[in-house]
Amino acid sequence: SGYLGQHFLYSLLQNVKDDDIYALFSSNNDFQSSVTSHPVFNHENKKRVNLIFAKVDLTNELDIDTFFREHSDPPFYICFHIAALSSPKDCHENETKARLVNVPIYFFEKLRHVPIVGLSTDQVYCGAKAPYDDSSIPSPVNIYGQTKLEMEHAILHDDLRTKPAIC
Repeated sequence: SGYLGQHFLYSLLQNVKDDDIYALFSSNNDFQSSVTSHPVFNHENKKRVNLIFAKVDLTNELDIDTFFREHSDPPFYICFHIAALSSPKDCHENETKARLVNVPIYFFEKLRHVPIVGLSTDQVYCGAKAPYDDSSIPSPVNIYGQTKLEMEHAILHDDLRTKPAIC
């Protein structure tokens, strides 16, 4: 429901046809109205896409279970995981919350049979040897970078995952 999530959703609305898009959010109560009032969410796009908003706290197993129970377990065929507590300051001040939000293990477990694209950050690297590629060795510069690296590991190294994942 942050800046990146909203703009990613706007791009999907312009490019996806005849499909459902689930927009999950947890903290921005104005998310739905800000998306539906944006010019990209016009009459034509409303006819092409079924946009479903769901408030889900990814740190709460009951919330996650309720979402999947109400929306046929799982309701989608790919997940773009963009959610994060992305403020390095907030992550530093509340490492436990940062880890719960940025590495929602239970949510990932529920999606083992769905391909996941997980959005990480360049903060998993120290910043001294850019540009980075798949062979670069991570060295997080802060708690935010550390939790995003943990998110990558949780998604990419889940031995029970049956569908592909990338970060």
